[in-house]
Formats: sequence, C-alpha cells, structure tokens
Amino acid sequence: MCLIYAGTDDGNVWVTQNSGANWTLLSDTLPNLWVTKVLASSSEVSHVYVTFSGYRYGEDNGHVFKSADFGSTWIDISNNLPDIPVNDILKDNYGNLFLGTDIGVLASADEGENWEPLGINMPSVVVNDMHIHENSEYLYVVISMIKCGIYSLYVDFARFCLHLSSDDIHHPSRTPKEVIT
Repeated sequence: MCLIYAGTDDGNVWVTQNSGANWTLLSDTLPNLWVTKVLASSSEVSHVYVTFSGYRYGEDNGHVFKSADFGSTWIDISNNLPDIPVNDILKDNYGNLFLGTDIGVLASADEGENWEPLGINMPSVVVNDMHIHENSEYLYVVISMIKCGIYSLYVDFARFCLHLSSDDIHHPSRTPKEVIT
C-alpha cells in the first residue's frame, strides 16, 4: 500500500492509498482553515495528525487534530493550546508530540491531552519548521527573527523536560543551544 496524505491552503486534507490513482477528501468535519502540516505516524500506519492556522483569516487560534483510522474520524487535540497559529507538528520515537507555533515550541507527552512550553532558554518566537535527526535524537527547531536561527534539543532530554519543572533540570549540556544565527 502506498499511503500519501496532502493538505492544502484552502483547508482540505486528502489521502490516497493507491499511489495517487484515487484521492479521498478527509476534511469535511475539520476547520476550513489553512492546513499547515499533515503528519503520518511512522509507528502506526493508521494514525495521522493535521494542524491548521487561521492567521490568514484573522483568527489566532491554532488547531490540531488526530485520527487513528486513516482520517475517517478526527479528534480535536487542541485542548489547552493558547490562541496562536500552529505551523508544524512532529512525533518522536518516545510518543511525544511537538508543535511549532508563533510563540515557540509546545510539547505533549500524552497524545495532545495537555500541551506545555518545551525547553529552557528557548526563545518565544515563530517556529516554522522542525526536524528530528533519528540517529542523534536531536530536535532541530527553525526560528524566525530578524536573523534566522536554528536551535537543537536532545529528544530524550525533551522527554525528560516534559515531566519535570525547570528547577529540576541540572544538565547544562542538554539544554537548548543556538547552533546557527
């Protein structure tokens, strides 16, 4: 099976399970907003996540949805997100979710039930793109400022940070560091 998802700037989410010969619209029950990311789970083939931004339409709310049935039904996991656009979503090998937003990176250790700011010393700036380097388990975060920057954070440490307050963290070599400015 060749599974491909596509999200469009007019709010539609599509899936094909036959290399593009036929496409199925999945977004009838989703917001009619700009799709910023569609993420197919690498560990569970039927799971997919989609993020939306209403920024183009004067709406600041971010929206995040997940499906466990190839997009047939959706669950809103935007529960306690602040009123900000969501630009990107990633899932690490530990099951944590990371959101790139207009105020930095938010993370969830419980499939989107709860979201919290990630990291120490991470700037509160627009995050447009993120990537997890599988071999090193570093989360790379592309930020937008007057100058572009990239921050890196060890994913296992990110998982650790989700369960402790910043006062409990004493490993300076595993805090976010600016690698390019």
